Amino acid sequence: MVEQMITDAQILSGALKTLGMSQAALARRIGVTRSAINDVVTGRRGMSATVMSGTAAILLDEAAAHRQAAERLESAARRLRPREFTDYLGQPSDEVPPSEF
Repeated sequence: MVEQMITDAQILSGALKTLGMSQAALARRIGVTRSAINDVVTGRRGMSATVMSGTAAILLDEAAAHRQAAERLESAARRLRPREFTDYLGQPSDEVPPSEF
């Protein structure tokens, strides 16, 4: 079986897409030029330690923020009481009405 290598271009392009960030925004955030980011994305050069560590730090920050938001939502959901739904005849129902989706 032949293993395919993942390129620096694929890694950085995926990180930009995941973050919803432009090359220019990433460059500003980690303190490098936009052309340094573009050169990696287009495959003209590999990732420098600065680009790699800066991008990793941003991804970790985003993951932590998502984890905190998920924990807050879970906590709020635990405090809510289940709602009782009724069907079209007014009888209790376990199904969520289509308008609630």
